[in-house]
Amino acid sequence: IPDKESTTLLEGEKLVPYFTRNGFLDEVITLHDRIHQKEVMKQVMQKVDRVPVKEIREYFGDEVAMYFAWMQHYLWLLFIPGVFGVVQILASPIYNPDIENNPAAGLLSLLIPIWAFMFVKLWKRRSEEIDIEW
Repeated sequence: IPDKESTTLLEGEKLVPYFTRNGFLDEVITLHDRIHQKEVMKQVMQKVDRVPVKEIREYFGDEVAMYFAWMQHYLWLLFIPGVFGVVQILASPIYNPDIENNPAAGLLSLLIPIWAFMFVKLWKRRSEEIDIEW
């Protein structure tokens, strides 16, 4: 155990040099390369339709890259029910706001479970492609 004088925090001394001087700390490494991190995030923000999953994987790891791959897949497939939702909204004035008489609402209610089933099947396929690729 070091003596009291060597373990005293000097006035204005930062904690890292203090811990290093007293043998509590061997080295300090940074977790992120800020320049590379900014480049990757800039690519993510610029390419909304095609997220650079490979670059994200190289920098952040498999779990984060898989999340971005899933999000990209989800957003692309979310377009399908979105189009039918817009059709339903546009058809509403024709059939009055009453949802019971709107055939587009019935079509949308049939489409959503089919879309959800296809989404899961297509994601399984896509995730297996990613597993093989990685």
